Amino acid sequence: MVDTSKAAQRDEFRLRRANLDSSAVLDAGSGLRNVGFQLIAELSLPYGQQSIAGYLPVQNEPSVLELLTGLHKAGHSVIVPICEADYQLSWTHWQPGIALQRSTRAWVKEPIGERLGISALSDVGLILVPALALDASGARLGQGGGYYDRFLAQLSETSFVPVRAGVVYAEEFRQAGAFVTEEFDQPVDYALTPEFFRQLEC
Repeated sequence: MVDTSKAAQRDEFRLRRANLDSSAVLDAGSGLRNVGFQLIAELSLPYGQQSIAGYLPVQNEPSVLELLTGLHKAGHSVIVPICEADYQLSWTHWQPGIALQRSTRAWVKEPIGERLGISALSDVGLILVPALALDASGARLGQGGGYYDRFLAQLSETSFVPVRAGVVYAEEFRQAGAFVTEEFDQPVDYALTPEFFRQLEC
């Protein structure tokens, strides 16, 4: 019998990423820069919501670093997450070349800087959300820590309405219902891949 649990599905997607060669990862970064700018042009972010919330990739995650660098050069303010106690996220400003340190709570590196609460999202027009997989309904399969599900649930209780774009490789975008979801899983509005972006059905 096939194990369709979330843990087994995560293992499947992680194994695929682990087997990617370095050229594929580099090409994906360039693709995400190009398609990311296309998405932002499509969204026509309103004045006062020009900041972007991104993330710093680890291992073979789809790298948005080229995109974030381009956005910073274009005048957008960029913030990235900090892992806090109880699987919460705070945020800090990012720019190319900023000093980084190893997180004390996860296997990521984080900028050294002031930690900001959820109010820092008040002028954010787009959140780039890392994922292992997305489906056409907007469902997101994350790494399992629950950081982003908690954060996105909290964000939905504010007056802020930034667009949520899940970031995956094109092969990790699946048809609706392709993987297990639970009540607390938070959806995203768009899929962003190195090859295309797509508005989702959530």
